[in-house]
Amino acid sequence: MSGDNAFFEELQMDFLNESAFMLEQYEEYMMRLENSVEPAKDLTDIFRVAHSVKGGAAAVGLMDLAKFAHVMEDLLDLLRSRPNLVNPNVISLLLQSGDELKNRISSLQAGQGGPWDTSALVAQLIQETESLSGKPSSQIGRAHV
Repeated sequence: MSGDNAFFEELQMDFLNESAFMLEQYEEYMMRLENSVEPAKDLTDIFRVAHSVKGGAAAVGLMDLAKFAHVMEDLLDLLRSRPNLVNPNVISLLLQSGDELKNRISSLQAGQGGPWDTSALVAQLIQETESLSGKPSSQIGRAHV
């Protein structure tokens, strides 16, 4: 059984290392989005990072990361279909969210799991998604943290 544990921990570490790299790309995509002539393409790239983090985190049992990335993904999914909704507040919120993921991943890489309270940022993400979509989160079609 300890061999299984070691293998699972190795999978988690591989995921964390890959996610750290993807989040560096996320920052580049976000910076590109700020002055983009093709926001739909940039939003697809940004969405892909959040989606990959969500799926990978769930696969290796890091549900706090998966749930947080899922809420980010909701906002990004809306923006992909309506890139004209991108505004400075959205960009700031997505940059904060990327930083939050990056910090959590760094902590986990250093073996410092512990509690992770993202409730305030999650509430902002949900509020922004609802505001931009004109629908309450229960009608957006996804479960939230």
